[in-house]
Amino acid sequence: MGNPRNAYFADHNYLSNSMLKTFDKKPSLYEALFVTHSMPSPPPTDPMIVGSMTHTLVFEPEKIADDWAVHDFNPRSGGAWKAYVKEHADKMLFRRQDMTNCEAIAAAVRADTDARKFLNAPNSEAEKEIRWEQDGITRKAKVDLFIPLSSKHCVLCDLKTTADARPETWEKQCRNMLYHRQAAWYCDAARSLGYTQIEWFYVIVETDAPHDVYVTRATEEELMDGEIENNETLRRWVECRDTGIWKRPEQIGVWDNPVPAWA
Repeated sequence: MGNPRNAYFADHNYLSNSMLKTFDKKPSLYEALFVTHSMPSPPPTDPMIVGSMTHTLVFEPEKIADDWAVHDFNPRSGGAWKAYVKEHADKMLFRRQDMTNCEAIAAAVRADTDARKFLNAPNSEAEKEIRWEQDGITRKAKVDLFIPLSSKHCVLCDLKTTADARPETWEKQCRNMLYHRQAAWYCDAARSLGYTQIEWFYVIVETDAPHDVYVTRATEEELMDGEIENNETLRRWVECRDTGIWKRPEQIGVWDNPVPAWA
């Protein structure tokens, strides 16, 4: 039996925000990973695994024993390691040496006054999966924390870890990492459930001690920018899907070689 988290990411019949980011960067890679499956999905990196563990510790600590196998293997090789991997095939593997920092990050979030308001909200649902169809495209999202306030009003909360969470640094990182597109995508998911008043919050925690925590709210301008950019990328995605030609516009035809601005 595979881990249910892996099942979500393995389902390529529904388009996720992260899949769309892959398409935006390199359509041919999207095709190889999610259409023809001619390339295997790369295994999660250690930072990605640490991020997943941190999410579990913050939102669903009761699932650590069921979802994770914490080990002391170093290096991760040899017959004993292979046997351990096989034995725990239904769990995500995690190095014990990384656990202390993850627990400290999670503790900082759970102790923060503003973040705790979301974590302790009644009727909240962690790691909520939403699947829907919009404009002929089957889409999916997995919300860190979904908080229904009424039949039409909900709050979506997303945990981010970073080296520097100060607002003047975060606002640049947020755009560079395309988090505004993720926020807009997840708001679409909430609308598919009938919600018309949707608020998006980031809970941002620094990876180094003392793990400062900031809580920010996405503005209407940010969400609108994300929606516009998503729609443009989706327009190109539909063209590639319908034609079967997974290329960037610049790859079609012959282009004049540009002169760099600094030349």
